[in-house]
Amino acid sequence: MKYPQGSEWRKWDLHIHSIHSCEPRAKLSVENIFEAASANNIAVISITDHSNVDGLDEALDVWKNGTDSTGKRFSDSISFFPGVELKADAGKKGVHFLAIFPPTIPAKGYEQPVDKTFLKESFLSTIGCSESKIKSLGTGDYQKGLFKVAVNFDKTANLVRSLGGIIIVHSGIKASSIETEISHPAAEALPEELLNTLGPQKEILMSECVDICELPNWSKYHQKQKKFYLETFNKPCVVFSDSHSIYINSCPTWIKADPTFEGLKQVLNEPDDRICIQNPPQVLDHVRQNKPRYIQSVSIKPTSTEPGWFNDTIPLNAN
Repeated sequence: MKYPQGSEWRKWDLHIHSIHSCEPRAKLSVENIFEAASANNIAVISITDHSNVDGLDEALDVWKNGTDSTGKRFSDSISFFPGVELKADAGKKGVHFLAIFPPTIPAKGYEQPVDKTFLKESFLSTIGCSESKIKSLGTGDYQKGLFKVAVNFDKTANLVRSLGGIIIVHSGIKASSIETEISHPAAEALPEELLNTLGPQKEILMSECVDICELPNWSKYHQKQKKFYLETFNKPCVVFSDSHSIYINSCPTWIKADPTFEGLKQVLNEPDDRICIQNPPQVLDHVRQNKPRYIQSVSIKPTSTEPGWFNDTIPLNAN
């Protein structure tokens, strides 16, 4: 068993941009990202470039074969999920959201790796993000086309789910968020008015297309929004780094789950219990500082030499 102690609190960051996002401020190489994640003790990451997965095969290679400063393979300490950031056709300028996928999906008789070729053929081309379409939108300039292409939110969300993935939408006052793009009140409105403004389109999208809300920071205003999203839609909130040129993760999101895609999906069922933003969860501080007594493992020893008796040790965690 790879994670014998069960669900533990770990830092996750599912919104990072590499140079493949093709914008001037995107300066992180794929290798830079894994090195930074390792240095910051991030357990799970996703590289989410704009409207493309051009760096995905490189990322998978670095993840599998690259090593950290101690010589340890990145794949031994970091889980990696394929991802992409997209712009929806909903909103004034387009709501931004992340599509995050599992490393493999079941196919007929085997597990299909979610790599660059698979996502380009089975996902991006289907939602209107083929290379030829992007080039045509940029009048022959692929880089310009990446920032012009917009996808149908509902259709894309359904396809992502059919491929086993999840949708994380920009929320709060994050740039291109569902709040700033759809049915938000005048600029002078109070925060409470913003929270209570739900146009029909936004309500449908939040209920049917969104799995997780990504906030830009952990201000008091966004702490209120976390409560609002949870109570109104039962949607968990996270804060990811959205790093471009330098890796900065000053407000990490801690998730209590195995560092697997199944662990991420478990969060959707228990959104209030499995996410802690900014500060390490109290139980970790408590264990680290006060060193209380807790059961680290349970050993089952046989009382007979006959076959079939248990002889095993079950590790437990401090949570």
